[in-house]
Amino acid sequence: MNELQQIIRAEIESNGPMTCARFMELALYHPEHGYYEKRSNQVGRSGDFITSVSVGDLFGRLLAERFVEWLRELEQRGVEPPFQLVEAGAHQGQLAADILATLQERHAELYDKVEYVIIEPSERRRPWQREFLKAWSEKITWWETWQDSVYGVVFSNELLDAFPVHRYRWHREANRWRELAVSGPGWCEIEAEFPFALAPDVIAALPDRFEAEFAPQARTWYREAAESLKAGWLTSIDYGFDSEVLVSPNHPTGTLRAYQNHQHADDLLASPGEQDLTAHVNWAAIRSDGEEQGLTTTGLIDQSRFLTQILADATAADSGAWQMTPKEIRRFQMLTHPDHLGHKFQVLVQQR
Repeated sequence: MNELQQIIRAEIESNGPMTCARFMELALYHPEHGYYEKRSNQVGRSGDFITSVSVGDLFGRLLAERFVEWLRELEQRGVEPPFQLVEAGAHQGQLAADILATLQERHAELYDKVEYVIIEPSERRRPWQREFLKAWSEKITWWETWQDSVYGVVFSNELLDAFPVHRYRWHREANRWRELAVSGPGWCEIEAEFPFALAPDVIAALPDRFEAEFAPQARTWYREAAESLKAGWLTSIDYGFDSEVLVSPNHPTGTLRAYQNHQHADDLLASPGEQDLTAHVNWAAIRSDGEEQGLTTTGLIDQSRFLTQILADATAADSGAWQMTPKEIRRFQMLTHPDHLGHKFQVLVQQR
């Protein structure tokens, strides 16, 4: 039994079964033993999972080109600099480095008008990021939480899927949901209200003991991000479904998964702090939260279409700058091919 398991067991013995969300909060974000707090290199071939950032700098270069287009549009609207590029979920800081390097090398006039902000609540991760990004130390500001009046672009890559979720199980005969909680070595059911209404035809299609997740912290985070954005774009890149697909017989045990050493782990409760825990994003709920804060949805598309359009626009503007090497072509295929990352990830773009 590791130290985090002892902490979890002690809390259960004191307070009774803990929700899945509380278990994930401890397993992923405990200040000393949480998965994301213990080391900075969970991402990449030497870590537990591959992201678009770990494929190479092409992902960041393409995002930078789209952000430049958006910031210039803001300037044309009469919004005065400085503009903010606000990244949440920066991990080690590689995406920030790729974006800043692109701005510095290709768009120097706009680079001088941009303040790069990293939202990082973790006291442990901030020093890691500062060390990795020391070449841009004068350009980057760190926020622990949201601040008002962002003018520019707020974005995240694979952040929303890492928020803690509650798990629920449907009992068809009793016509009710019960929450799944952690009771030491396994799961138990506790009385709880399912937090959102479902259409009768959806309920009728669900098999007995069907499971689903609900991520209130992700939705709170997104609403706060939308509220902070006074003019510009809010972009989230992640994997997920609309509500009607999330709550579908095609996912009878929900979407919560554990990953370690690039392998799917069967036991969600095993070795807390040693494996990643992640659940698909409910895009319909997230999109609605942004719209309720006054944002306009401009698109929810797969990563393949999103990046391909950026490359087409950038090439049309300056074809000489986008003559890719064979290695870069392979990386682009990795980012956009349906069998790789192209259809796995979706991109939600909203603006104010």
